[in-house]
Amino acid sequence: GTAKRQTVNTNARHQLAPLSKMATIIELKFKLPVDKENKATVLRLYDFSRPHMRAFHFNWLAFFFSFFAWFAINPLVPYVRVSIGLCSNGGWDVLTDPRQCICSNACKRTLQNGNILNVVGAVAMRLVMGTWVENAGPRFSMAFIVIAFALPVAGIGLVTNAAGYIAARFFIGGIGSSFVVCQFWSSVMFSPNVVGAANATVGGWGNL
Repeated sequence: GTAKRQTVNTNARHQLAPLSKMATIIELKFKLPVDKENKATVLRLYDFSRPHMRAFHFNWLAFFFSFFAWFAINPLVPYVRVSIGLCSNGGWDVLTDPRQCICSNACKRTLQNGNILNVVGAVAMRLVMGTWVENAGPRFSMAFIVIAFALPVAGIGLVTNAAGYIAARFFIGGIGSSFVVCQFWSSVMFSPNVVGAANATVGGWGNL
């Protein structure tokens, strides 16, 4: 019986040895100090080491591109409303300056509907992305958002009427769901003692 117990104990030690070595390897592969869940316990903004700080910088950059694309059309609206014929006093064949545009009630209604549906698109996609990111992970989810919603951002330049403008604004709104992924990604990379600062920084830099 004693010999059998010794054999069992020896086998157990042999089985645990690779796990111990694996734990040492995992601990050594992180440049930043981590907690028991392998989340970074410090936030070093000047660091680009993987996986924590590299994810941090790619995270806020992707959110910045998304946020920029989300509102890129807004300063161009004075030109867009002339180009798609919303001005009651004519288009570029008559007007030489977008400030000459007389935006009637129909024109204002089109712009307002575009703004409303832009927000609706963002809210709807955020609800979808909340579940999506938990299953697909933040890297794939962020890549999908940036690539997929680049299409309506580029496509709005081809719009020729009010209906097309409103539709494009709706689909562009979906890129606002990148905020959900941004906060999720940061939360899984950083420990509770610094996750607040990490979330605030990626969100703030993304909104620059």
